This record gives sequence, structure tokens and C-alpha cells, in this order.
Amino acid sequence: MARIFNSYGPRMRSNDGRIIPQWMYQAQQGEALTVHGTGKQTRSFCYIDDLILGILALLESSLHQPINLGNPQESSLLELHAIFSKLFQRNLPLHHLPERPDDPKRRCPDITQAREKLSWSPSISLEQGLTLTFKSNDAM
Repeated sequence: MARIFNSYGPRMRSNDGRIIPQWMYQAQQGEALTVHGTGKQTRSFCYIDDLILGILALLESSLHQPINLGNPQESSLLELHAIFSKLFQRNLPLHHLPERPDDPKRRCPDITQAREKLSWSPSISLEQGLTLTFKSNDAM
């Protein structure tokens, strides 16, 4: 069983509730990027190609236990904003909304089991993956 953590890539729907497609849509529309709270909360984002390789490694294994698949590299939403601004080649404004009461300060998978038992870990950086995502969506 794969326990999938925050993945992203081309052709995501802007209204699916995840921050990367939402921000892509907002940036394309010339809107401010919406962030709840300060933006210091962290997230980890796994590009779809890396995730697929992890799933394939799990399918080809004989494991029968849950395995976390995701990227353990954390980025704050402010860091994500900086990458978006760089890739869109302009300083994208942020619109801060009240912090969500149930929003965790950190989200980061422990992929120790995937590394040890599947010899898998993601290799595509957040900036590389976002560049691929933006180009495939004609966002830039």
C-alpha cells in the first residue's frame, strides 16, 4: 500500500484544493496568491514522475506494508512563493487570509522505509518540477 504525500504535475485542476494548481491559476489570472496564515508553515511536494517511479518500485517489490511515498524536502509557503515569482519572472503579490485552525505547521513524509526497502527517493527538485509543470500548462 502506497501512502502518497502531496504530489503535483501537469494538468492539475485549479480548483482541486491544492496550493500549486491554485497558485498557478491565480498567477495566470494576474491575481494575488492566497496563503492562509503567515506562509511560514512548511509543505513537501513530490513531482509526479518521481511518485510514479516510487509506485512502480513498490509494485515490483514483495512488500505488504504501507510505504510513504513523497518528497521529504520541506519548503515554507514563502519559499514556494519565491520560486513562483522567479518562474513567472515577476514579484507575485501574496494575499494573506486568517490561519486555518486545523492547518498543520509542518507536513513532511518519512520515506526511510522507501529508501531502505525500495531503494527509492525523489530526485526532481521543487523548482525543476514546477518548471516542467508550468511549461506543460503554458503558464509562462
